[in-house]
Amino acid sequence: MLHSFNCRWNTVKINSGGPNRERHEIEYKNLTIGQGRFYQERPVNFAIYNGSGKTVFEIDNLQLMDSRGNNLIKNGDFSHGTYFWFFATDNHLPWHIKNLWISQFFETGLLGLAGFCFLGLYIFASLANAVAGKDPLPLIFFSSFCGFFTVGLIDSPFDSNRILFFFYFLCFVSLLHSGRRAMSSGKSLFTV
Repeated sequence: MLHSFNCRWNTVKINSGGPNRERHEIEYKNLTIGQGRFYQERPVNFAIYNGSGKTVFEIDNLQLMDSRGNNLIKNGDFSHGTYFWFFATDNHLPWHIKNLWISQFFETGLLGLAGFCFLGLYIFASLANAVAGKDPLPLIFFSSFCGFFTVGLIDSPFDSNRILFFFYFLCFVSLLHSGRRAMSSGKSLFTV
Protein backbone atom coordinates (compact mmCIF):
# COMPACT_ATOMS: atom_id res chain seq x y z
CA MET A 1 0.00 0.00 0.00
CA LEU A 2 1.38 3.38 -0.93
CA HIS A 3 -0.04 5.47 1.89
CA SER A 4 0.17 3.23 4.94
CA PHE A 5 1.27 4.50 8.34
CA ASN A 6 2.03 1.32 10.28
CA CYS A 7 2.66 -1.22 7.52
CA ARG A 8 3.88 -4.76 8.14
CA TRP A 9 5.24 -6.62 5.10
CA ASN A 10 5.75 -10.37 5.02
CA THR A 11 6.73 -12.51 2.07
CA VAL A 12 5.43 -16.01 1.60
CA LYS A 13 7.14 -18.37 -0.85
CA ILE A 14 4.62 -20.34 -2.85
CA ASN A 15 5.68 -23.57 -4.52
CA SER A 16 4.92 -23.35 -8.22
CA GLY A 17 4.75 -27.08 -8.78
CA GLY A 18 1.19 -27.21 -10.05
CA PRO A 19 -2.32 -26.92 -8.68
CA ASN A 20 -1.52 -27.90 -5.10
CA ARG A 21 -3.11 -26.46 -2.00
CA GLU A 22 -0.75 -24.92 0.52
CA ARG A 23 -1.37 -23.59 3.99
CA HIS A 24 0.60 -20.56 5.14
CA GLU A 25 0.57 -19.02 8.58
CA ILE A 26 2.27 -15.81 9.70
CA GLU A 27 2.44 -14.76 13.34
CA TYR A 28 2.78 -11.09 14.23
CA LYS A 29 4.14 -10.24 17.65
CA ASN A 30 2.79 -7.11 19.38
CA LEU A 31 0.62 -6.08 16.45
CA THR A 32 -1.14 -2.79 17.22
CA ILE A 33 -3.63 -1.91 14.51
CA GLY A 34 -6.87 0.00 14.62
CA GLN A 35 -6.25 1.17 18.16
CA GLY A 36 -6.59 4.55 19.77
CA ARG A 37 -9.42 6.87 20.65
CA PHE A 38 -12.46 6.77 18.37
CA TYR A 39 -11.40 9.96 16.59
CA GLN A 40 -7.80 8.77 16.10
CA GLU A 41 -8.40 5.29 14.70
CA ARG A 42 -7.11 4.78 11.20
CA PRO A 43 -8.80 2.23 8.98
CA VAL A 44 -7.05 -1.10 8.73
CA ASN A 45 -6.22 -2.53 5.32
CA PHE A 46 -5.23 -6.11 4.70
CA ALA A 47 -3.48 -6.33 1.34
CA ILE A 48 -2.31 -9.27 -0.73
CA TYR A 49 0.23 -8.66 -3.44
CA ASN A 50 1.42 -10.98 -6.21
CA GLY A 51 4.86 -9.71 -7.19
CA SER A 52 5.40 -12.08 -10.10
CA GLY A 53 3.23 -10.82 -12.91
CA LYS A 54 2.94 -14.05 -14.90
CA THR A 55 1.54 -16.29 -12.18
CA VAL A 56 -1.96 -16.73 -10.89
CA PHE A 57 -2.87 -18.00 -7.46
CA GLU A 58 -6.15 -18.69 -5.74
CA ILE A 59 -6.68 -17.54 -2.18
CA ASP A 60 -9.22 -19.00 0.19
CA ASN A 61 -9.99 -18.74 3.89
CA LEU A 62 -7.96 -15.75 5.03
CA GLN A 63 -7.94 -15.10 8.76
CA LEU A 64 -6.44 -12.42 10.97
CA MET A 65 -6.86 -13.62 14.53
CA ASP A 66 -6.53 -11.42 17.59
CA SER A 67 -5.18 -12.60 20.95
CA ARG A 68 -8.67 -13.80 21.98
CA GLY A 69 -9.12 -15.96 18.87
CA ASN A 70 -11.54 -13.65 17.05
CA ASN A 71 -11.21 -13.41 13.28
CA LEU A 72 -10.89 -9.74 12.34
CA ILE A 73 -11.40 -10.29 8.59
CA LYS A 74 -14.96 -10.38 7.34
CA ASN A 75 -15.69 -12.67 4.38
CA GLY A 76 -12.20 -14.17 4.50
CA ASP A 77 -13.48 -17.36 2.88
CA PHE A 78 -15.06 -15.37 0.01
CA SER A 79 -18.39 -17.15 0.51
CA HIS A 80 -20.12 -13.82 -0.28
CA GLY A 81 -18.01 -13.10 -3.35
CA THR A 82 -15.98 -9.90 -3.08
CA TYR A 83 -18.12 -8.39 -0.33
CA PHE A 84 -15.78 -6.46 2.05
CA TRP A 85 -12.96 -6.75 -0.51
CA PHE A 86 -11.74 -4.00 -2.80
CA PHE A 87 -9.43 -4.37 -5.76
CA ALA A 88 -6.68 -1.74 -5.73
CA THR A 89 -3.43 -1.28 -7.54
CA ASP A 90 -0.39 0.91 -7.01
CA ASN A 91 0.03 1.09 -10.79
CA HIS A 92 -3.09 3.03 -11.72
CA LEU A 93 -2.15 3.97 -15.29
CA PRO A 94 -3.63 0.86 -16.97
CA TRP A 95 -6.95 1.68 -15.26
CA HIS A 96 -6.77 5.41 -15.91
CA ILE A 97 -9.19 7.14 -18.28
CA LYS A 98 -7.21 9.90 -19.97
CA ASN A 99 -10.11 12.19 -20.85
CA LEU A 100 -12.26 14.29 -18.52
CA TRP A 101 -15.46 13.82 -20.51
CA ILE A 102 -15.17 10.05 -20.90
CA SER A 103 -14.20 9.78 -17.24
CA GLN A 104 -17.27 11.79 -16.20
CA PHE A 105 -19.47 9.56 -18.36
CA PHE A 106 -17.91 6.40 -16.90
CA GLU A 107 -18.21 7.56 -13.28
CA THR A 108 -21.57 9.39 -13.31
CA GLY A 109 -23.42 8.09 -16.37
CA LEU A 110 -25.20 10.03 -19.06
CA LEU A 111 -27.20 12.14 -16.60
CA GLY A 112 -24.07 13.11 -14.65
CA LEU A 113 -22.22 14.00 -17.84
CA ALA A 114 -25.17 16.13 -19.00
CA GLY A 115 -25.24 17.93 -15.63
CA PHE A 116 -21.50 18.51 -15.75
CA CYS A 117 -21.73 19.88 -19.31
CA PHE A 118 -24.62 22.15 -18.28
CA LEU A 119 -22.58 23.45 -15.33
CA GLY A 120 -19.59 24.12 -17.60
CA LEU A 121 -21.69 25.92 -20.23
CA TYR A 122 -23.49 27.96 -17.57
CA ILE A 123 -20.20 29.05 -16.01
CA PHE A 124 -18.68 29.92 -19.39
CA ALA A 125 -21.75 31.95 -20.38
CA SER A 126 -21.86 33.89 -17.11
CA LEU A 127 -18.10 34.53 -17.15
CA ALA A 128 -18.12 35.58 -20.81
CA ASN A 129 -20.86 38.07 -19.98
CA ALA A 130 -18.82 39.42 -17.05
CA VAL A 131 -15.62 39.61 -19.14
CA ALA A 132 -17.50 41.64 -21.75
CA GLY A 133 -18.32 44.09 -18.95
CA LYS A 134 -14.58 44.84 -18.50
CA ASP A 135 -14.35 43.23 -15.05
CA PRO A 136 -10.81 41.76 -14.59
CA LEU A 137 -11.61 39.03 -12.01
CA PRO A 138 -13.95 37.00 -14.27
CA LEU A 139 -11.20 37.01 -16.91
CA ILE A 140 -8.96 35.17 -14.43
CA PHE A 141 -11.75 32.67 -13.69
CA PHE A 142 -12.47 32.26 -17.41
CA SER A 143 -8.79 31.59 -18.15
CA SER A 144 -8.62 29.07 -15.30
CA PHE A 145 -11.59 27.12 -16.64
CA CYS A 146 -10.16 27.22 -20.19
CA GLY A 147 -6.92 25.74 -18.88
CA PHE A 148 -8.73 23.13 -16.82
CA PHE A 149 -10.89 21.95 -19.70
CA THR A 150 -7.91 21.96 -22.09
CA VAL A 151 -6.03 19.62 -19.75
CA GLY A 152 -9.25 17.59 -19.54
CA LEU A 153 -8.96 16.73 -23.23
CA ILE A 154 -5.86 14.60 -22.60
CA ASP A 155 -6.11 13.76 -18.90
CA SER A 156 -8.60 13.54 -16.05
CA PRO A 157 -7.84 16.25 -13.48
CA PHE A 158 -10.52 14.82 -11.17
CA ASP A 159 -8.21 11.99 -10.06
CA SER A 160 -6.88 14.24 -7.32
CA ASN A 161 -9.30 15.22 -4.56
CA ARG A 162 -7.57 18.56 -4.04
CA ILE A 163 -7.96 19.56 -7.68
CA LEU A 164 -11.57 18.36 -7.64
CA PHE A 165 -12.29 20.52 -4.58
CA PHE A 166 -10.47 23.47 -6.12
CA PHE A 167 -12.50 23.11 -9.35
CA TYR A 168 -15.87 23.13 -7.59
CA PHE A 169 -14.75 25.90 -5.23
CA LEU A 170 -13.73 27.96 -8.27
CA CYS A 171 -17.14 27.20 -9.83
CA PHE A 172 -18.87 28.43 -6.68
CA VAL A 173 -16.78 31.60 -6.37
CA SER A 174 -17.10 32.49 -10.06
CA LEU A 175 -20.87 32.00 -10.03
CA LEU A 176 -21.12 33.99 -6.81
CA HIS A 177 -19.10 36.83 -8.34
CA SER A 178 -21.13 36.76 -11.58
CA GLY A 179 -24.39 36.72 -9.63
CA ARG A 180 -23.36 39.71 -7.52
CA ARG A 181 -22.31 41.62 -10.62
CA ALA A 182 -25.64 40.85 -12.32
CA MET A 183 -27.63 41.90 -9.24
CA SER A 184 -25.71 45.16 -8.84
CA SER A 185 -26.24 46.10 -12.49
CA GLY A 186 -29.89 45.02 -12.46
CA LYS A 187 -29.41 42.85 -15.56
CA SER A 188 -30.16 39.24 -16.21
CA LEU A 189 -27.20 36.89 -16.00
CA PHE A 190 -27.23 36.21 -19.75
CA THR A 191 -27.84 39.75 -21.03
CA VAL A 192 -25.07 40.95 -23.32
